[in-house]
Amino acid sequence: MMTAVHLTLYAKYKRGEYSSFEKMKEGRFEEHALPTVRYVSVTGFRSCNVYRAATPKIRIFKMRDSRLAYKVVNDTLVITSDSSQTEEDMVQGKTSAQTINLYLPETEELSAYHTELFLNGGTDSVTAPSWTINISKGTGLYTSWDNKKAVFNHLQIKENGSHVIFNRGTVINELNIQTNQSAFNDQSADIKHLQLSVDDNSIIILQGKNMQNINILKK
Repeated sequence: MMTAVHLTLYAKYKRGEYSSFEKMKEGRFEEHALPTVRYVSVTGFRSCNVYRAATPKIRIFKMRDSRLAYKVVNDTLVITSDSSQTEEDMVQGKTSAQTINLYLPETEELSAYHTELFLNGGTDSVTAPSWTINISKGTGLYTSWDNKKAVFNHLQIKENGSHVIFNRGTVINELNIQTNQSAFNDQSADIKHLQLSVDDNSIIILQGKNMQNINILKK
């Protein structure tokens, strides 16, 4: 569910207290090629930006005494912000301020835990990405912070104890979202086709014509 920590982070980003990747100097990021895998898991980041790319790579904001680590376990790329952080630390909002930018093919499924996840869309239907994303343990998923147009083709999202917020500049051709003890706020995003699978403990906020383009499946 949305917590005071998430609301504070949201407000700070809106006020510009957290800089986006585009506003940071290129020299402050280091880039690494990533192996091609089926799944990507991200844990403990305050800012993880996701972009579509033909080949996977990661760009990491340089910080002194960084404990960021990544490794491949079977067919999953596991990225952790700080191995010294406990589950209790992250529940209390003590996640890493080190920004990472993931460039992923659409074939890779992304899971995020205790992370603020920012999806970057295309400018039109040709460049619009499609992703399958699972978010859990207080993760927040956001799009189009500056209300500029961000286009997505198909988003398949499962959320558990987390929240999803789309801004009004977001355009989605098809959205399939499953919620469990979570929250979803479309914030007047333009969703052409929407299917919701909800439980009794989730909060859903829809505005405008999205109320007409919806198919609800109750768990």
